[in-house]
Amino acid sequence: MIKSNLAENAAYHIAIVDDNMAEAEQLKGYIDKYFSEHLPNCHEVCIYQNSNKLIWDIEDRKYFDIYFLDVEMPEQIGGLELAGRIKSYDMEPVIIYVTNYVKYAPQAFEVNAFRYIPKRMLREKITEALDCVLPKIEQMSQRTYVVEVAGGLEKFCTKTSYLSARTEILIYFTIFLICVIYRKNIVRFLRNMPFRNIIFIMIGFIEIAIVCYVINTGLKPEKDKNDGLTGSAFMLFLFFVGICVGFVILLEYQEIVRTNHLLHSNEMKMKFNYNMLSDEIAKDYKAVHDRRHDMEYIYECMKEQDYEKGLRYIEKINALDEKIYKNSTWTGYGTVDYLINKAVRRCRENEVRVLSDIEFTVIPIAEYDFFTVLANLLDNAIEAALKCEGEKRYIAFNLKSFYNNFSIYISNGYQDEPRRDGDRFISDNAGDKRHGWGVECVRDVVRKYDGIMDIEYHDGKFIVDIIFIG
Repeated sequence: MIKSNLAENAAYHIAIVDDNMAEAEQLKGYIDKYFSEHLPNCHEVCIYQNSNKLIWDIEDRKYFDIYFLDVEMPEQIGGLELAGRIKSYDMEPVIIYVTNYVKYAPQAFEVNAFRYIPKRMLREKITEALDCVLPKIEQMSQRTYVVEVAGGLEKFCTKTSYLSARTEILIYFTIFLICVIYRKNIVRFLRNMPFRNIIFIMIGFIEIAIVCYVINTGLKPEKDKNDGLTGSAFMLFLFFVGICVGFVILLEYQEIVRTNHLLHSNEMKMKFNYNMLSDEIAKDYKAVHDRRHDMEYIYECMKEQDYEKGLRYIEKINALDEKIYKNSTWTGYGTVDYLINKAVRRCRENEVRVLSDIEFTVIPIAEYDFFTVLANLLDNAIEAALKCEGEKRYIAFNLKSFYNNFSIYISNGYQDEPRRDGDRFISDNAGDKRHGWGVECVRDVVRKYDGIMDIEYHDGKFIVDIIFIG
């Protein structure tokens, strides 16, 4: 059974420890008189002539609200040492020293004694002491509860916070306002966290909130007038935390869907470029095969000493090679050269004008990421230009390095106004949801290297401008 000190008709348990029985009885008389006048039938006094017996009773879980202690008790534990022993069993004992020796007062207050009353002034001071100590006990009862166990009573501390319900509501509301004001930063922070870690952190946060609530409200059976407000505020706070958890899960789900689309988009680009690369390899094999026949023909000319015929054939081969090299781009990066030359050939085969300006020696990011950016942008530009006629049927791209910075500029004509879903551009290729994620792949790479990306479109001209800062 749990008893609160504030329960109606609850007894105040008082211990008097004094080796002088007459003086102890006198003190008990003053206490009885006070309670008969102020709180009838609401106290219980135990007298101990031997301080050791008090310790034994406390060890047997006997509970007291107030301890009146004498200081000097020959051949037994003195009042100062006894206070330390009591504190080892009772978390917040209320100790009042009643003694003939004023010299011990400084030491008494070192053990946090509530009062130090000389016995000659007992009649005058006891009423004042009890007037002050009882409200303190009531205040302590808000933070403690007493459990009736086998052999006695035991006191536990449950409430360590003195915050009112209104203060708690203000704290919860302040937390809510902070979350609203800094929601963008919070969302950005949450987006960069792994999914499982977010859930674990939120669960831990809720558990901490529950523990704090239990500690802050206590486990007393009687209803405090602020309990309803505190409980409502806490439930509102938990509801808000639940909304945050749901919102985080939704954000993570959207991020997973977005990542899935990006992976599908990259997979399509890789398949397309793989097929194109296979065609290039086949052409190289054919070229090697043809060059073998060229060498055999020249050898036969030399063998027959028909030098003029062999020379004309070599000049013909050189002219073809010069035409190929003249119309190709060579940057020193094989994948970039392949990508640019493939795009240029595709444009020429489809009568799309190409304007290019390439001036760089080193690319600022990983070659694979650079390939991803350039492949997506060039493919999107060509696809849009192929739908145009006249002056709009063009693409232009500039790749330049300047002052440790690197610029990628690509523009193209477009026929139909670009469609968007939020910040994402939607492809006109209907029937396949994986289309339209190329620009998102580019955004991710630019964000990865802390670059700057700007997109604008007007008057039939679509422009993508990217800068990687060195």
